Amino acid sequence: MKRKKELGLLLISFLALGVIGLFHSLRDKDLSGGVGANPLAPAYSRILTASDGPGEGAPQRGMIAANDDSYYYSTASLQSNEKFIILSASDSKTPGVLMNTTVINGIAKVKATFSGSGNLYAIVTETLFKRFTPVASDLLTSGVAKEYATVGGYLMILTDSLTPIAIDSLEIHFFCNHDNDGAFFFEPGVNVCAGARSLGANVVVVHSGVSFITNPTDTTNNYSGETAIPPAIYPNAWYRWNGVTMRNYGGSLETPDYSTTRFGNFWSSSFEVSVTAFVDPSVFYDTSERFCVAPWMSLSNSGSPRTSRTYLQTYIGNDNYDPLGNVNTLHEPYWAGRFFTNYTYDALDEYPDQYIFQDPDTVMVIDDPTTTLREAYEAINLPFFNVVFQISGNTYKIFINGFWVYTDTILATYTDETFSLETFELQAVNYGYADGSPKAGYAVTYSNPVVKTI
Repeated sequence: MKRKKELGLLLISFLALGVIGLFHSLRDKDLSGGVGANPLAPAYSRILTASDGPGEGAPQRGMIAANDDSYYYSTASLQSNEKFIILSASDSKTPGVLMNTTVINGIAKVKATFSGSGNLYAIVTETLFKRFTPVASDLLTSGVAKEYATVGGYLMILTDSLTPIAIDSLEIHFFCNHDNDGAFFFEPGVNVCAGARSLGANVVVVHSGVSFITNPTDTTNNYSGETAIPPAIYPNAWYRWNGVTMRNYGGSLETPDYSTTRFGNFWSSSFEVSVTAFVDPSVFYDTSERFCVAPWMSLSNSGSPRTSRTYLQTYIGNDNYDPLGNVNTLHEPYWAGRFFTNYTYDALDEYPDQYIFQDPDTVMVIDDPTTTLREAYEAINLPFFNVVFQISGNTYKIFINGFWVYTDTILATYTDETFSLETFELQAVNYGYADGSPKAGYAVTYSNPVVKTI
């Protein structure tokens, strides 16, 4: 009973702070290993029943803490004390979902007992929110276990039904052989952690990810005005970026030690890294609010010192400089609303010889000439953004929620170099009002990046 009370207090803290602590692993484990194929029968299980659910009167979006794990749910249905959870979709872009946010290593079998006239799916992936579009093979049958040939760490139970699907119980069977988190980029207390331009507030670094609240001030928001902060080419709100930089070394900023970290001596020319950003739902679902999350990854190459880095960047949400579109005259162009975009050189004829943000209404998804970057953003109405950086030789691709949004070369001249991981800038934008005063901060969580060779 004491343990149950502790979980309840933690859950209250999670909700009070938005998404801060969302990925907090309630298990005191430091795991290592590699993603692998399903061996024999899984050794562990989680069985979630009505006593673990959100219960009658619960909000339609929230957190569940159960069996030492945390889960996010979103539904259009009212809850009941007699059911574990009741899921339904609000519309075609807003499915009903339940997903674990602390890693469950080696999910190999899932069984749900449920009732309702619609479909219920189980999607298992190696990173959070890697896939949100179900296929026929994801379909669940009530009371029948679904087995997975390749284990993953994250489960999404999803329904596209507009009528309620009442789940009595959910069983998750897993190996806990470090099948998934052995590919996590950082380990708390091992990798050096610093601010991304400026450091977020209430920073929490745990096994499954990093959480923080943006910390805008009079001099560190997007409308701060001209300041004498270097570099001089960015006189306006250089420190509007806020968050955490996770370094691929231990030791200290002054004396880095690459021998202490999991990927400190990792070099490859064929690999991918996946990371998921989760925005405070109260901000995400309020279109009058503003947010921008921007995971960046930097690489060094085998032909240069490790201090020589190339940054791979992408941007999600509102315009990070002037979302009002009529205030800042120093850094055009600006785009209204929310979208995906990327920073690219000389992309529009009217802005020659400049790095600018791509127009989300005219730039198309690379492998789909019918979908704009804004339409890709709008494809799903859930506050999760899975970003994949894929490196092959000297070329990299960026995918957001499955959409191929950008590609470029890494080095101007390439002679078969391999690349090492150097930093992850896990950031969000500090927003202000048009008069330069700061808005309130908002909560953001990033999952621990997963690295794998391809």
